Amino acid sequence: MNIDLISFLTAYYSEYSAETEFIFTDVTDNQSPYLNFSVITHNSVDGATVTIQVYNYTSSSYQTSGQGYLTYVSTGFNNTSRLNVTLNPDTLLSGTYARIRVTSALDTTVSYQQQTNFVRLLQEASQRLHNYTLRITNTGADAYSVRLNHLGNSDIGRLINCTIYLSSGSTQLEVLGGSVTQSQGGWVGLGGFSSLDILVSSSSTTRDPKSTLSAEVEAMKTGTSTYTKLPVKFVIH
Repeated sequence: MNIDLISFLTAYYSEYSAETEFIFTDVTDNQSPYLNFSVITHNSVDGATVTIQVYNYTSSSYQTSGQGYLTYVSTGFNNTSRLNVTLNPDTLLSGTYARIRVTSALDTTVSYQQQTNFVRLLQEASQRLHNYTLRITNTGADAYSVRLNHLGNSDIGRLINCTIYLSSGSTQLEVLGGSVTQSQGGWVGLGGFSSLDILVSSSSTTRDPKSTLSAEVEAMKTGTSTYTKLPVKFVIH
């Protein structure tokens, strides 16, 4: 047997990952049935796969699906994520402790930074969660594009978070920590003789009495610049 060449080639990882774990140490049992995690994070490059996981003390592992688990591809600055746990929240607590992990992974040979600007866990007796629907119906054959625009508000300082989106999944309006963080949504298609739902997703508040968000539904006929504006008011108690 003749061997003409033997070579040893080192293999380099092509993926950079960054991982940060946050530990809450003073969670109290105040008879709230929910855990509400809010995370604002971004990377110095776009396109990283971000995975956010809450630790399950019963299984001694981080959540890999369902409530307490979220994954997305990062773009732009300050990606806001919310993980609302309503099923068996006690499994994500150990006494006064709770843990959440943020992992970013990107197929690249260039290093980058993961930056988490805000992490919050709410378990408050005064917290109230809402999830209501308003339907937009196209009664004609012509296709339209629709979106929501923020017009004004009152007493939103009591809103911990409030996300208003269309049933297609597109976020339209958002309030975080008492401030409007998104005032206009992207266009969403509404075909002929079809419907879209406006959803208020798991908004939470800290005190009485109520908050008001004034907005308009903007509907534009496909292929034209003609549009109709319809007022809508959201009242969150």
